[in-house]
Amino acid sequence: MTADLRTWLVDGEGWLMRSILAYAQRQGYTEYTSTLEEAWRISIQGLSETLVNAFDLDPEVTEFSADESFADDPVSAFAVLEAARHRERGISLPMFLGLFKYYRQSYLDRVADAKLGLAETESALFFVTRIFDRMEIAFCSAWAQLGGGDNLRALQDANRRMTNEKNRFLTVAESLGSPVLLFDDEGRILYANQAAAPLLGIADRPGSFYYSAGTLQVPVPRWLDELVTRANASRSLVHRERTVTGANGETVLQVRLHPMLDVSGKFEGTVAVIHDVTELRLAERALAVRANELEELSSTDSLTGLANRRGLAAIADGQLAIARRTGRPLTLMYADLNDLKQINDRHGHAAGDAALVAFATALRRTFRTADIVARIGGDEFVVVMPDQGPPEESSLTERIEQSLSCELARLDDTMRVSFSLGWASFDADRHPSLHMLIADADAAMYARKREHQGLGEPSPALEGTRHRPD
Repeated sequence: MTADLRTWLVDGEGWLMRSILAYAQRQGYTEYTSTLEEAWRISIQGLSETLVNAFDLDPEVTEFSADESFADDPVSAFAVLEAARHRERGISLPMFLGLFKYYRQSYLDRVADAKLGLAETESALFFVTRIFDRMEIAFCSAWAQLGGGDNLRALQDANRRMTNEKNRFLTVAESLGSPVLLFDDEGRILYANQAAAPLLGIADRPGSFYYSAGTLQVPVPRWLDELVTRANASRSLVHRERTVTGANGETVLQVRLHPMLDVSGKFEGTVAVIHDVTELRLAERALAVRANELEELSSTDSLTGLANRRGLAAIADGQLAIARRTGRPLTLMYADLNDLKQINDRHGHAAGDAALVAFATALRRTFRTADIVARIGGDEFVVVMPDQGPPEESSLTERIEQSLSCELARLDDTMRVSFSLGWASFDADRHPSLHMLIADADAAMYARKREHQGLGEPSPALEGTRHRPD
């Protein structure tokens, strides 16, 4: 056996497994064999290792002497071990030998598929045939040496082990905290663990369904039956959530359905695992509500309830984008309270806060619901007016003053509050950002404030500026 052929056999695990499985299914052996792919893989792995290791043994390994016992032969040891395992499972010698012939055929097919030269192919086929002959002689010899009583005891021991193994896995399934159900290919329940009992309305005792198999006629809940039908039809994973109303209210169930992992085709159906995620979903909703509250707090001025600088940017940036794209007008007004420090010093900080709230309320009542009113600093306010050009100065000032007077009437009548205003009209070339538009309105407001201070005018004033592209 060349190094290339060794690699060809070892790397052909998947190929060999599919080949022997196809032979076994075609000839009806899978009814008595393992349903899981891993068991078939291990058998192929053991045979491949035996073949590869046999190449390093004495060349006479391909010959058989008349008095050979096969007792110390590693090739024979593997065969005897496999024969013992299958004998304990109740497999007869003819059945085991027949399946083993198809294992041999799969390896011969693999060698033929290697596309070696004629002489090398003949040599490899001879070698594989003789190694399989040696294994067959070895396990037939071991099988024949086992007496009837020994065979019965071996089967009894094997039956006890298998019963214990069955009980172990049954106990594991019954101990699971999540419902587990097995459905046949027609959607009937073949097994349900204790956790599934409340869903099905059956006795909530460990093993109640298993030990009543064949006598219980348990209807499948409609919501689950729909999912099982879909899973059986698609033969693929189905993962869904369903809200079920029961005696204790609504329960949110996460259902995962998977086809049986049976490569032999002996068992067909769907396994359903169900998790109660009600508390998780309630916690997620609570977190979402809290996140929204925190988001609102992060974009809202806590004193006045207006948008803060962050909230203003989040809303106004979109309005600027619309104005930039459509060419529709947009005006931003900048305002601050005059001498807020003096109010705080004379009347206290609570009075200063009340003045800010009064001014915020006056602005909110003066402007449209479509306008964005924000407090962006200690005594600084901004109003964004979409679809509106420069306001009429005296009219706007008068309306703000009237609203402010109504609010101040509820406060200390000795407190006087005045304000200064400035505005800027949006220009796409001059104002690439909200920050630039605010800066222009701020500059207009301060220019107007300085003008009134120079004239000794304490009353509110409004100044507007319309910028043209440079």
